[in-house]
Amino acid sequence: MATENHTFESGAVTKQLTTFTDLPFVHRREWNGVDCGSNWHVPPSDNYHEACNVGRQWAELYLQYRRENPAMAGSSSLATITASMHDANSGAERGYAVGFFERLEQEMM
Repeated sequence: MATENHTFESGAVTKQLTTFTDLPFVHRREWNGVDCGSNWHVPPSDNYHEACNVGRQWAELYLQYRRENPAMAGSSSLATITASMHDANSGAERGYAVGFFERLEQEMM
């Protein structure tokens, strides 16, 4: 699973995220010399509930990234993530986005 490089202890994430591409759902690759990729690259899933759990963990990583990088305020990173979700928003994979936004909504309360 894409969260294997991050450790969760008592709800806290213990890996420093210094760049946007450190987030496990952000994928970059080069094709014909052009940077291509997705800001919401999720693995296939056939388990909606597991995908929701992973999405919540990814949201926690995103929140950590934002806390550790306050200079990125106003960068529209959440908008670029959301815009990339349209390709992975069907079947069980939809759970990643649902869990992601559930956690963000909890943070806003």
